Amino acid sequence: MELTTHATSMAMMAAQRVTSALSDAQYFESRMVPEEEILQQLDSSYNKEKLVAMKRILALISLGRDASKYFPSVVKNVMAPSLDVKKLVYLYLVHYAEEKPDLALMSINAFQKDLDNPSQLIRALALRVLSSIRVKIVLQIVILAINQSARDSSSYVRNTAAHAIPKVFSLDPESQEELLAPLELLLGDHVASVMGSAVAAWQAIVPHRTDLLHPHFRRMCRVLVDLDQWSQVVVMDALLGYSRNEMQQIGPVRKPRVDEQLIVFDSEPEDTAPLSNASAKPELLIQVEEERKEQQQQTSNASSSRLELNLRIE
Repeated sequence: MELTTHATSMAMMAAQRVTSALSDAQYFESRMVPEEEILQQLDSSYNKEKLVAMKRILALISLGRDASKYFPSVVKNVMAPSLDVKKLVYLYLVHYAEEKPDLALMSINAFQKDLDNPSQLIRALALRVLSSIRVKIVLQIVILAINQSARDSSSYVRNTAAHAIPKVFSLDPESQEELLAPLELLLGDHVASVMGSAVAAWQAIVPHRTDLLHPHFRRMCRVLVDLDQWSQVVVMDALLGYSRNEMQQIGPVRKPRVDEQLIVFDSEPEDTAPLSNASAKPELLIQVEEERKEQQQQTSNASSSRLELNLRIE
């Protein structure tokens, strides 16, 4: 009986999704809707009508039509209480912010207020849109927002802050020094996903500053198994660059013996010869050991073998 009820419930949910998809298709006929009707819906006191208007506008954009004439009316809905309306407003503003910077400035105050919203999703959306508005005049506001979000209690917001750092740097490379403070804070974040995003930001703006990784090196090795595959590749590349830099400071490394040439990760040998001479820094040896363990747990990822082989400097 319970199985039948569950199957019926799943079928009803699937039918609702199909119906919703079919009903949303009507918005692609928005080119037939009078402009005045859309403007009236945007000014309506009902969130349902505002949502319909925003869907129509975004449908016009997806069809390649110019919908910039709705900008002033759309901006007024930034503070709409409906999360669905907010999301669509954000999408619209990101699309036109760089093209119409003067109009984009109209929404800055609203986004700054949303940075203190009780909802972590709204705080993250506000920062995401602020960092997407590629207007140099608001750059200092965006940097302040990143600094604030890097200390947010929500890991989702901190992760968004990490992604925002390269956006600001690409707009103004001279802001590099101002971005280092939040970057250092995020590199030491206790949440693995945030740390992975911070390492990606580090590679984008200061890949030569290996000293920023030094305090977090051992922890990066330990949490590799907790990262998603994208973050694993990013962190592994960063660790590889760090290791190369440190090995240059150590000095020459002995050439491995013949029996060490072939490395097999299927099982961990009980007595494995060290990969470097006795003068090697302990953290580098810890890295190799952690990479070997990570490889055993995720055999599909060959990055650790790549790292270990690169450490063998002939």
